Formats: sequence, C-alpha cells, structure tokens
Amino acid sequence: MKNDKKRIFIGIDLSDAARKAAAAYIAELRTEFRAVKVGWERAEKLHITLKFLGDVEADRMESVIHEVRSSVKNLPHFDLKVENTGVFPNIRKPRIIWLGLSGGIDALSAIENQLSDNLQRLGFEKEARKFVPHLTIGRVRDADNASLLARTHSQKHFEPVGFNVSEISIFESKILPTGSVYKILERISI
Repeated sequence: MKNDKKRIFIGIDLSDAARKAAAAYIAELRTEFRAVKVGWERAEKLHITLKFLGDVEADRMESVIHEVRSSVKNLPHFDLKVENTGVFPNIRKPRIIWLGLSGGIDALSAIENQLSDNLQRLGFEKEARKFVPHLTIGRVRDADNASLLARTHSQKHFEPVGFNVSEISIFESKILPTGSVYKILERISI
C-alpha cells in the first residue's frame, strides 16, 4: 500500500496589513531591480517559518499535529512587528532577501525551540543553524549580480507593521511547474 507524503512546514501566517505592506515593498524592489534574477515571493505565500519538516508520510501527520499542539498549549498570544531589512548570507553574495521581525521575539524563539524538541521525538532533526526570525521576500538566483540590490534593500526603511500572533499553522508546500503553492492544513491556537 502506497503511503502518500506531503511536504510540510510549520509557520505563522501574516495579518492582512502585514501581507499588504510586504507585498507593496516587494513590488517596489521588483520594479527597481528588474534586471536582477530574483524569485520574489507572492503575497499569498508570505509567512514566518518556524520549522521545515520536509516530506512527511500521511500516517505520521496526526503525530505531528499532536506535537505541534503540545508545543504551544498554554502559551499567551504575543505581538510581532515586521520591520528592518536584510539579506542572507551577506551583501556581497546574497541568496535570501528578507524583512526582519521585532516585538515578541523571545516568545517566537521559545515556540521554535519547543517545536524542535517535540518534533525531534518523532525523528525530525533539529536545525543546525541558529533560529533567525525573518520573513523571506525573495530568493536570489544570480548572487554575483545582486550586490546592489542587497545593499539598497539593506539600507531601505520598511515602515513597521505590527500584528498579534494567536495561532501557528501547519502548511503543505506543493511544487508545481509554475512554482510552489502553500496550503494551510491545520491552524492551531495558542
């Protein structure tokens, strides 16, 4: 019997106001740097990733949902603010263009840490890199020609947009010929 797999990650969906502001900012950069090869995120895909699980068998999803629920139970809601600009790994050879977060970073980091611990029990490895909360807005496809974009973006002011976090979501990512599409499979209140 075939056991279907889904490509899964856990994250936080944005408020409409934060999504709209980030989308407008992306449109501005896209227009200004048309010649640079960047996979800009579409507004509907914007989110904050807490934990990427990869391909998960259908029969393991109930256990994943249980561990996510137990990771956030009894936690208070908290506020985040999308602000700041930056790139990974550096301005000379950027790969990821991002917007930063502030506000409830300690709460966000605590959730990420608890998720990592709980999901490790199910065999999902902990991330080797330190958790750096951010909102990916673009993936650079030609880092050698993107340093001006990275420098300009890193010096730009992004007008802060705050929102309340009251749930986390389990997303499915489907890879299609036209790019990936995200679908929320489960919303879990905190």
